[in-house]
Amino acid sequence: MDTYTNPFLPNFSNLPTQQRSARLTLTHRFHVTNTKNYLGLDQSFPSKNFIFNQTVTCGDFTPGKFIAPTYTCADLRVNGFRLAYGYFFGWSVGQEYQRCQETYGVHEFATLCQMLLRSINKEHMGFKAVYIPKSTCSYMNETRKLLKKISETDFQWTDFKPGWGWTDTLQCMTNYKKG
Repeated sequence: MDTYTNPFLPNFSNLPTQQRSARLTLTHRFHVTNTKNYLGLDQSFPSKNFIFNQTVTCGDFTPGKFIAPTYTCADLRVNGFRLAYGYFFGWSVGQEYQRCQETYGVHEFATLCQMLLRSINKEHMGFKAVYIPKSTCSYMNETRKLLKKISETDFQWTDFKPGWGWTDTLQCMTNYKKG
């Protein structure tokens, strides 16, 4: 049985066995140690998806373990361009020259996940969270894309000039509960 330990939780391994069992019950929801609640590896979105009149492509990836069905889009591109990425303005601690600020932290990643899930007929599973496990603030000398909300119900893809920050991988966790 594989175990994932959350680095932000205390380590109870030094406690006597009885106390450790009680502590593990308390923190169990933060550890993937109970295999009967474990649902499996994430799956890839199809290689081509049509989202808001643009082609979103996904490539190969190494699956990870999740506590709910999760779908991944690695090597993410929109009509061949990378997805822009950045922080809320002023939040780039340690980033010299305010790199990775052009998007102001507004990405609509959750909407993109919901639309990708809809494209594979998984919207009935609900939507719980979006993860961005692979992004960078390095410079990209090509156009980048950004999904923007333009009204209460409408979204559109926007072109971003070459600059700092892009996303490689997007993971969409569903709200599906087994049983």
